[in-house]
Amino acid sequence: MLKQISYWLIKLFLRVSLIIVLVVIGSYFLLPKQHIQDLRIVHAVAQQLTAKGWSIPMLVTLNPLEINQYDCRPQHDFRRFQSQPASANSWSLDIEIRNASASASLPVSKKDIRKPLDLILADIRSWAPGLTPQAIGFTMDVYPNEREMWQELLAQKSSMIDVGGLYDSMKNAIIINAENKPKHVLRIVQHEGTHALIQHIWGETPSWFNEGLASYYENALIHKERLTIKQDQDYLARLTPLAKQKRLLSLHDFLNPNVDYWRNPSMDREQLTILYAISWSLIQYMSEETPDLLAQYTQKLSSNTCQFVDDIAFFNEVYPGGLISFEQKWLKWIISKSKRVERQQGQDRLKKLGFSEEEIREINCLADGDC
Repeated sequence: MLKQISYWLIKLFLRVSLIIVLVVIGSYFLLPKQHIQDLRIVHAVAQQLTAKGWSIPMLVTLNPLEINQYDCRPQHDFRRFQSQPASANSWSLDIEIRNASASASLPVSKKDIRKPLDLILADIRSWAPGLTPQAIGFTMDVYPNEREMWQELLAQKSSMIDVGGLYDSMKNAIIINAENKPKHVLRIVQHEGTHALIQHIWGETPSWFNEGLASYYENALIHKERLTIKQDQDYLARLTPLAKQKRLLSLHDFLNPNVDYWRNPSMDREQLTILYAISWSLIQYMSEETPDLLAQYTQKLSSNTCQFVDDIAFFNEVYPGGLISFEQKWLKWIISKSKRVERQQGQDRLKKLGFSEEEIREINCLADGDC
């Protein structure tokens, strides 16, 4: 009886080991480069199990340095996009628009789509130091105005089921609904297109940076050949009362790599919106008040492409006073920014009512008690 049990256990162990070996070999040679981070995790776990006495062949023989040489950024396929940069020191951007059906078409031209993304890329290059020129290319898949199909598609890829578009990094494609109005389409293109640019430039980045920068450029206004960043009044309005009442999620918790708020199934829409608002405000604050800090952070991303970046350690090491000091000044900025916005809105209303500039100044003077 004992011999039969021992034989069965040995047989089971060999089968499991064989399956693991086949999976790892398949992953090593066939896995898309976007998933190399998962392979690193598998390798690390295998090393820990081996240290505890497990016998797991092949897994522990993989060279971590060889794994790390892979790049998680999308690879530009020249056969598909039919475009190539003039030299190794130049940038290029290609977009392939594909309609999912005959009824799926966008109300804007490819030129209208391309223009803001060219300007966003140029703006990123102006403040992010040390970027390596790249050939960037992705597809834009346009789906028809069929609500059930669209929501089913989003349910597979996103925690938000009522958005007009998203960027699928696995397929290197923006997915967009043809139902959107022209202005809405361009906002979606600017947001999701920024995700695509981030994926090509830095690879996988922390969610707050990825969503924050996408939201930052979503609000960009395009006039002729100029890009002007506009404040997100909705996000600011949501954050201000929470900042005043000291009920905002602390940055130490928000940046904690061990807690993934973004993929928490218990988060409702309002809570997710607050995450987007915090992310936008961090990028907006740094771009206005500490642009050197933002440049240093992107330099950190560039030197650690596709690898884990400890955000808490970064702020503690780089910012005077550490993360706590940064958070205090960021919260004050939110409150003061809200006051300026409220004043401007009040002045705009007074102008519509026919008040002159001098009368508005007198009203502000009385309101401030400075007269």
